[in-house]
Amino acid sequence: MPLFSVAIKNVKINFKNYIMYFFSMTFAVIVYALFKSIEYNEQISTVSKGMKKVGQAFSASSYIVALFVFIFIWYSNSFFIKKRKKEIGLYSLLGIKKRSIGTLMFYETMLMGIIALVVGIIFGGLLSKGFIQLFMKMIDAENMIKASFTMTATYETIKAFIIIFLFVSIHGSTMVYRYELIDLFKAESRGEELPKASIVTAISALVLLFIGYLLYVLQFEQNMEMVSMITLVTVVCGTYLFFSSLLVFYLKAKKKNKNKHYKGLNMISNSQLLYRIKGNSRSLATIAILIATTLTSLGFSISFYKNFSLNIGRENPFDYVIKDVDSELTKKVDDLITNNDTNKLKQKIIITTVNNEVDPKEGGGFSQNLIAESDFEKIAEIKDIELNKKLLTDKDSYLVTRFGDPNKTIKSIQLSKRKETYNVVEVKKMAIANGFVLNDVIVVKDEEFNKLSKEMKKQKISMYLVENHNRSSELSEKFNSLIKNYKNDKGVDEKGELKLRVASANYYDVYRQEIAATGTLLFIGSFVGLVFLVCTASIIFFKQLSEANEEKTRYLILRKIGVRDSEIKASIYKQMAFIFFAPLTMGICHGAVALSKFGKWLEIGTFTPIILTAIPYTVIYLVYYFLTVKFYYKTVTE
Repeated sequence: MPLFSVAIKNVKINFKNYIMYFFSMTFAVIVYALFKSIEYNEQISTVSKGMKKVGQAFSASSYIVALFVFIFIWYSNSFFIKKRKKEIGLYSLLGIKKRSIGTLMFYETMLMGIIALVVGIIFGGLLSKGFIQLFMKMIDAENMIKASFTMTATYETIKAFIIIFLFVSIHGSTMVYRYELIDLFKAESRGEELPKASIVTAISALVLLFIGYLLYVLQFEQNMEMVSMITLVTVVCGTYLFFSSLLVFYLKAKKKNKNKHYKGLNMISNSQLLYRIKGNSRSLATIAILIATTLTSLGFSISFYKNFSLNIGRENPFDYVIKDVDSELTKKVDDLITNNDTNKLKQKIIITTVNNEVDPKEGGGFSQNLIAESDFEKIAEIKDIELNKKLLTDKDSYLVTRFGDPNKTIKSIQLSKRKETYNVVEVKKMAIANGFVLNDVIVVKDEEFNKLSKEMKKQKISMYLVENHNRSSELSEKFNSLIKNYKNDKGVDEKGELKLRVASANYYDVYRQEIAATGTLLFIGSFVGLVFLVCTASIIFFKQLSEANEEKTRYLILRKIGVRDSEIKASIYKQMAFIFFAPLTMGICHGAVALSKFGKWLEIGTFTPIILTAIPYTVIYLVYYFLTVKFYYKTVTE
């Protein structure tokens, strides 16, 4: 029988053992193909006006997926070779040359890969429309596009994965040359040594983790780059020491508790975990770090998306804003917005400002504008702003700041080059107008403002609210065109600077740019995170099934001496819980610390990002946990 026919037969026979491996590869192909279909879809770059480099983002992400899948398949393939050492030894015993055995391994790996590739491309094509529509919804695209799985995307997917499968297949075929015949038949009979760990390394694990966490939480704002690097090194080192040393002490301590140790099959479970920890510690630590990285990246994406949703209106309170630097331009803008039929005018406010250099008494100069209380009340009424205190005297004021801390106490503000000092009765963190048309603002009594306006330069600002502002592309284009033409007409001076600067802003441009960026980031982060999740959980699955084959004899003996199947299953549940949830718990802890700062800075809650990411991660790990227990039990009891 030709070797290729034997390979096909072996794949059919062993397919049930490779089902999770096949699923993981297929899922990775689907995600890669999806990213490529979005990258090469020209319509997407048109509708996502705010992010012209959306294709580049998906291209870079597809390479990350391909790299991780390559590592995953390479790693998984070593488990399968180890699992089949006896089979390979039998081939050698029957006189089959190692070259032929290697070729057989090559065919099998390539065959599995090609099947996963074909299935992944088919499902990728079928699911691409739904996924692309989901992406369009996340970036709030105005026009739905024709979702197509292009030939270019198909070609790129096939090319990438054929290269991956070739490398892995060649590696697998060469592994048969590394073993002697006696090694292949005694592969499962070689026990692992009891892991050793000193009290120093065990304590060092806790110390390193504690230092990393504490430094990050307390000192991150002071020196972000240095603290991040130190935290990364200490936490990574602490994680590896935790799994290689601290867990050994924990398991040995459990053995000393005689009452629990000799209850049921605890003695068997604890001993197996202890003897296997040497082989598992490195992979479990690596998986914990990968989980932490994935949770942090995904939490980061979710944080920015939620922050955008919460703050887009606060940072851009009006749809169109323009400073009155030229009455002719202001009239053209006013006519455009007032007479527009697509996005009808809802509200129009004109406020007057005066500008002055001011210093908080604590020191530090910055430019601020002053407006009258009556103008601020117009804005407050429209934007539902609540004020807790009133301006009672001419020397009372509100401080309205975009970026300042509203909880920071600023008692008074003095106008520079002037004698006026104003008591700050309340600080509001908000924007009076969009962008940098107005930065920080001092609100004073009307009488005081009128007095100041006689001595300072006044400037009017027109602000508009229109209907359906998220769908105002045509109006925004006309608005931008007016501003651009005005600037071109006025020209520049001898220094190359505009003779007359125009301060203007519109909500739609900012909205489209930010939702495209944050939506793309969240979409990519979610799918890359899912690939990482499925692959890391699958690695644990494969490793445990590989060890299950080595434990079959021991469990057979237990059944012969009268141990019930329910006790065996309970023992397996305990062991698998340790293997699955130790790295998951560690990864969630790392991610929680890393994301705590983002949640606080972006004002969405300290623990919101980690909760939103850890829950789905835990649910999927639970699914893998129960599947692993099921297959492990089936393997050791067959």
